[in-house]
Amino acid sequence: MASTVSSINSGRVIDIAAIIDASPISAFQYRVIILCGLIALLDGFDIQAIAFVAPVLSRELGIDAVQMGAILSASPIGILVGAVMLAPLGDRLGRRPVLLWGFALVGLASLVTAWASTTAEFLVCRLLTGVGLGATMPNVVALTLEFVPTRQRTFLVSLMFCGIPVGGFLGGLAAAAIIPVHGWEPIFVFGGVLPLVICGLLAWLLPESLRYRAARGESSASLARDASQVVASYTPQQGDVLRFGEGEQAVDAPWRRLFDSAVRRTTLTLWAVFFTNFAVLYLLLSWLPTLLVNAGWTLKGAFAGTSIFMLGGAVGGLVLAWLVDRYGSRRVLTPSFLVTAGAIALLGVAGETLTIIAILAFLAGVGTVGTQSCLNVVAAGSYETRVRSTGVGWALGVGRIGAILSPMAGGLALAAGWSSVAMFLLAAVPSAFCAIGMLALRRTV
Repeated sequence: MASTVSSINSGRVIDIAAIIDASPISAFQYRVIILCGLIALLDGFDIQAIAFVAPVLSRELGIDAVQMGAILSASPIGILVGAVMLAPLGDRLGRRPVLLWGFALVGLASLVTAWASTTAEFLVCRLLTGVGLGATMPNVVALTLEFVPTRQRTFLVSLMFCGIPVGGFLGGLAAAAIIPVHGWEPIFVFGGVLPLVICGLLAWLLPESLRYRAARGESSASLARDASQVVASYTPQQGDVLRFGEGEQAVDAPWRRLFDSAVRRTTLTLWAVFFTNFAVLYLLLSWLPTLLVNAGWTLKGAFAGTSIFMLGGAVGGLVLAWLVDRYGSRRVLTPSFLVTAGAIALLGVAGETLTIIAILAFLAGVGTVGTQSCLNVVAAGSYETRVRSTGVGWALGVGRIGAILSPMAGGLALAAGWSSVAMFLLAAVPSAFCAIGMLALRRTV
């Protein structure tokens, strides 16, 4: 590393991306990963909060399955709007400001949800929560990816992103302890107050992406000073000109770049896989507690089963990411999706045996939540810096269409008398389709 830095320092053009790739992970980089992971954790809590309270709301407020399906779909609709309309602002205004404002909106909307009492009020609150989430997560992914070395990109971004299932897991534990004693309102108070408090910490400690700043043409002197904090072995010298790879420049209308001939097929394939995986993911996230209750489980048992599902997503995300970095996405994610399809299908016929349900729920979490964290990295790595937030945001936005439709479809199916067995068998189909999509994606990237 010393020779690499020395030879780079001897010239005037500095490739910071090469230095980051050649250097050990610094304390500064770990700080970025931890802060972004904290955002993901609280986002995961807020995403899952409405599913935890759904059985209670149905009983206490008389909200039927169709209305609850609409409420469960409101957050994905908001995420779609935020991902497509607001997340791309990260390519124009910076990752950091869009991320901070989006996260603040998540906190405010969640806090207000604690005082909702009608279907319309829940719809509006969850819609606004989703808008904030949609603006936040693509920029969290882009910011993390742009601070970490390529050799560990999938693992480290997935490490950050596993905050989402961890947040859902902790939310399940909190729901099991709080709701039977204090009701559902404290869940949203906690999910609102904490993000607002954390926003102050982020405003103080979270940096802007160096890659973004370079693409916007910021002075090299300022970049060199901050780059030396990211990579301690780099010592700035007067006259250094910083570049990242080939020195990308910012572009107008970055969404058009997603359809350039070089990446058009990749974009469309990514959209198909994101749509399909989000459909099955949100069907399970939204209705798993209710399906388990309908299958004869107690409310606490249903929360525990959902927590195991989210724990599988957290553990699976890290394991799959470690494997993807070594063997590639096709070899790892394709069989993962196939195993997931089998696990989800078996959930419908597994009976009430706790151990079997726990294993199958864990595997289902690995193959839906865990694979999604890897897919986010695949999407981010498929686009250049100047359109990365847009590329990830639009892929997540299209995925959220599946997330919108599946909870509503689940509500209609339950209202029509579908059994838990039929619902789980239906949810298994999209995971099998994702395996096919991964094979096609490998040929286009």
